[in-house]
Amino acid sequence: MVLSTTDEEEHEAISKQDISIFPIATPLVAGPGAMGEVILLMVNAEGDLTRQVIVVASLLVILLLTGIALLLASQIHKLPGVTGMHVIS
Repeated sequence: MVLSTTDEEEHEAISKQDISIFPIATPLVAGPGAMGEVILLMVNAEGDLTRQVIVVASLLVILLLTGIALLLASQIHKLPGVTGMHVIS
């Protein structure tokens, strides 16, 4: 029998309390609520190019901030500490 895990992975699997994961970023960034809101904002801005540009620019800024937050997640994770992360989760 060939094992495909390393000793480090075995140790982590044994010591881990909760091994479940949840793709939290995908529903928040591109979920039905976000898509619906963008559609509603664009419909409300119909015929007004300035308002449409504001909606698209706002969307791009939010996506940029979200991307930065995801890239810096390990550093952000350290801010609240273990207890804070348990409270958040």
